[in-house]
Amino acid sequence: MAVTRDFLVKLFADPKQVISAFQKVAGEANSTFGKQGLGGKLTSLLPSFKTVAIAGTAAFGAVTAAAGFAIKAAAEDAESQARLAQALKNTFGESEALVTETEKLITQFSKSAAVADDQLRPALGVLITATGDFAQSQKLLSLALDISAGTGRDLESVTIALARASQGTFTQLTRLGVPLDQNAVKTKNFAEVTRQLGDAFEGQAEAKADSAAGQFRAFGIAVDELKEQFGTLLLPMVITFTD
Repeated sequence: MAVTRDFLVKLFADPKQVISAFQKVAGEANSTFGKQGLGGKLTSLLPSFKTVAIAGTAAFGAVTAAAGFAIKAAAEDAESQARLAQALKNTFGESEALVTETEKLITQFSKSAAVADDQLRPALGVLITATGDFAQSQKLLSLALDISAGTGRDLESVTIALARASQGTFTQLTRLGVPLDQNAVKTKNFAEVTRQLGDAFEGQAEAKADSAAGQFRAFGIAVDELKEQFGTLLLPMVITFTD
């Protein structure tokens, strides 16, 4: 990411300017998250940050590398949100309220199934585009998570198969190796097929999330979310340094 590289170069070239910008970010974080939250943590880091920045040690290089990863994660998350927002707009028209509610839904799915939001957003976008129905897309995403957890298939493949089946093409769904009633497939009875799949895979996503591996994965997702929040705070600094 060229912008991030330029930002890190300027970190080394002018630490005093970095410290000033960092103080500004910490102040904004205090206003947004409170002194007991992320803002306070950033403020408490400033003395060490200042010392390391001026010294120009290898430790500072590690800090700036971490900042670069955080900025990249924040930018990618923003891009993911924008793509889903555009899919919502294309299907249902302009609605900030719908975008906000959809992001809340994504967060709920991420927590309950221990699946990253950058996997959930494109999956939901595909279903919305295919069905043109928000409520149905929500139910199909839940089903896709259960099927993915129960079969080990990736969420993208399952979602695309369900999206195609909702439009009358069951080929990809049959290739997943899931139990399907052939009469329902021949008659393209999508409602019956999804009902049977729901019965067959009910609770699989939750069970996988509750496992030791699922809890570890949820912890990793939580860490990534904090990284994205930190990167979001640093993005204005990137814009300032690269102007």
